Amino acid sequence: MSLFDIAKLKNELSKFESQTLDANFWNDNKNSSSVLQNIKILKKKIDGYEHLKLELSNLNEMNEFL
Repeated sequence: MSLFDIAKLKNELSKFESQTLDANFWNDNKNSSSVLQNIKILKKKIDGYEHLKLELSNLNEMNEFL
C-alpha cells in the first residue's frame, strides 16, 4: 500500500470504524485495541496528507501572486 493512496486509506479507515459499531466489538480487548490503533495510524496519515495538500495549494496560490 502506498502512503499516498488516500482513497484506499480512507476506505480502510471506514472499514475499521464500522467495526467499532458492532455490539460485541468491546468484548475482545486485544482486537479492539488493535483496531483503535489502526484507526489512529490511518487518521494520522490521512490528516498529514490533507495538511500537506492544503499547504501546497496555498504555496501555489502565493506563487501565482508573485
